[in-house]
Amino acid sequence: KSIRKSLSSTNPIESLNSGIRNVTKRVKRWKNSEMVMRWVYTGIIESEKNFRKIALESKNRTIVLNALDKIEKDDETLFKDIAENNPDKNVRTEAINRITDINTLRSIAKNDENDKVRAYAMGKIPTENQDLIKDIALNTKDKDIKIIAMEKLEDQNTIAQILKESDDKSIHTTAVGKITDPKILEDLAKNNPDKFVRRES
Repeated sequence: KSIRKSLSSTNPIESLNSGIRNVTKRVKRWKNSEMVMRWVYTGIIESEKNFRKIALESKNRTIVLNALDKIEKDDETLFKDIAENNPDKNVRTEAINRITDINTLRSIAKNDENDKVRAYAMGKIPTENQDLIKDIALNTKDKDIKIIAMEKLEDQNTIAQILKESDDKSIHTTAVGKITDPKILEDLAKNNPDKFVRRES
C-alpha cells in the first residue's frame, strides 16, 4: 500500500525536480550543455536517496532487497533500523548481513522475535569477541543461540559449565565435541550423570 500511495501521486517526480533544483541553484553561470547534464545527474543521484526510502517501506520483498543493494555499505544506522524493524525476516537477515557493529548484532541475537534471525545475528559475531560470546552462551535461554555461541567459544571451562547446567542432548553433543582439555574430559567421564557424556568423554 505504501508504495502504491507514493507512486499514485506526483510526489516522486516533484521530489526529483526539487533535488535537481537544489543542486543546480548553486550554479551562477552555465558554460555549456555538458555542464548542465553533469549538474542534473548530480541532482538525480541526490534524489535517489528519497526513492530508496520509498522502496524500503514496500511490502514487496524483492523491491526492498533491491533497495538494500543500493544503500551505501557504511550506512550502519539504516541497516540497523531495517534489521530491527522490518516485518519480513528475510529482509532483516539481509540487513544483518551488512551490519558490522557488534552491539547491534548482540541486540538482535538476544531480542529478535524470529529464532532464525537471532541465530543468523549470532553467527555474524566474530570469534575474537570472546567475552561477548561467553556472556551470550551463559545467559541465553535459546538453545540454538547457545549452541552457535558454544561453537565459537574457546574457553573450555565455560563450555564444561554450560554442559553441566543443561540437560539438552544437542548442547551435550556440541560441548563434548568442543572440549579437548584432558582434566575436564576426565572429570566429565567420572562425574557427569549423563551416560552419553560419560561415554564420549
